[in-house]
Amino acid sequence: MAEKNNFQVMRDLQGFFKDGERKAIYNSAENLRDKVLIRLLWVTGRRLSEILHIKINEINAKEKSVVIHVEKKTKKIKEGNIEKRVRLDYVALSYLDDFTIKLIIYFVNINKLQANDYLFKSDFKDNQPISRQRAFQVVRNACSKVGIERVGKDKPHPHHFRHSYAIDQAKSMKHPADVRKLQMALNHSSLAVTEQYLKFSDKEIKSLVNNVKD
Repeated sequence: MAEKNNFQVMRDLQGFFKDGERKAIYNSAENLRDKVLIRLLWVTGRRLSEILHIKINEINAKEKSVVIHVEKKTKKIKEGNIEKRVRLDYVALSYLDDFTIKLIIYFVNINKLQANDYLFKSDFKDNQPISRQRAFQVVRNACSKVGIERVGKDKPHPHHFRHSYAIDQAKSMKHPADVRKLQMALNHSSLAVTEQYLKFSDKEIKSLVNNVKD
């Protein structure tokens, strides 16, 4: 599901959660940490690694926002005759609803997390977040509890929340400029990547026929 190029994002047109499934997954989470993780994946559409690297001092309860260190932002530099690509520390804001920010603050207070701690602090490694593998387990365990064993062609994984978020937004678009807004929200490298989310299942496309007026 990685965004390797402009035309690999939506190869599986069924690769997203259906209405009500994300809420069911959230409700089935084993503990508060897992609920917070799933909720953030659900409502922000951010990549897993971006969620895992949120620190407490990057959460603004008053503004209901979190700082996101965006993946995949790089630039070319030249050192002598050698050209190479380096990763940029590019940041963006994700804004949260009232419930989500209150859930996060409750989680922070219960666990007595400090300003420089990761929100999803590892119990085993100092100053590190939980691993991607652990986050995958959290999502799959929660999905399994509600009978979701496949999402499209694949087993459930965190990136399905990102696909689902993008498709939800695409469905509600009322103006061509909204595609650009979605690109900015997801921090896609190009508009062509975002436009892949305008493709839906055959069933959804067929339903548009019923909206044609006489």
